[in-house]
Amino acid sequence: MKTNTKRSVEVLVILALLTALDVVMSRFLSINSTFFKLDTSFIPMMLGAYYFGAVGGAVVAGVGDFLGAILFPFGPYMPHFTISAALTGVIFGLALKGKPSFTKCVLAVVPSQLVCSLILNSLFLEILYGNVVFWLRLVQTVLSTPIQIAVTFLITKKVIPLVKLKRTNSKTK
Repeated sequence: MKTNTKRSVEVLVILALLTALDVVMSRFLSINSTFFKLDTSFIPMMLGAYYFGAVGGAVVAGVGDFLGAILFPFGPYMPHFTISAALTGVIFGLALKGKPSFTKCVLAVVPSQLVCSLILNSLFLEILYGNVVFWLRLVQTVLSTPIQIAVTFLITKKVIPLVKLKRTNSKTK
């Protein structure tokens, strides 16, 4: 088997595993209500974005959201949320290029939380259900943002160096 083909299969398998982990973490290991969600499903998406760039992050988040919504729905499926999830993966992939740093973690989490979670998802919930409790969405963002920054930094700076998997989205220099 050619090296490129072998690497493509490895990437596909890793992205599939991260997507499955995303579904499990978002649907079964989270606190959910109609307008409020605290979960750790950003971790598989962040890993996909870190290792495989914006496309990897978008695939894990977008496909994970779609599969989770179809297989284990919380309400009616609305593709807008899948697009928002994929956009989060793109933001993480763009921000986490190169050598990991605290600043890059902040640049990954803050825009994705503000734009995708607080603004877009609140708007989509308003369209879907009407009368969204915005302050509750704001509390979710305020709670999630520092946790995601800390976890992203910890994983990219301390955990990932222990794993012998090469990044494909950029060089670490």
